[in-house]
Amino acid sequence: MSGTIIAHADGITLGQEMSDTAALIKAPGLSDVRIENDQTIETDFRGYAIYPYLSPYRRNTLTLDSTTLGEEMELPETSKKSVPTRGAITRISFNGNIGR
Repeated sequence: MSGTIIAHADGITLGQEMSDTAALIKAPGLSDVRIENDQTIETDFRGYAIYPYLSPYRRNTLTLDSTTLGEEMELPETSKKSVPTRGAITRISFNGNIGR
């Protein structure tokens, strides 16, 4: 087995092997939403995902793929920017809504 486990304030998130700089994506309640930057990555059942390769000291834009949102999901803002330092794991939070 290979991959990454990140323990954080809201629990544990599993993901692909990561480089030295990565992002923990937090989109509470938005399960199975793909990351537009890499279609092989999607949020878990709680709405968390690990984006395993960010460029340190550069502006990185992460976008959730709005076409993979469920019918009961709403996402006012689909993109976020981050400028991490080398070796950082940044937390990128999206505020989604669930309901009908």
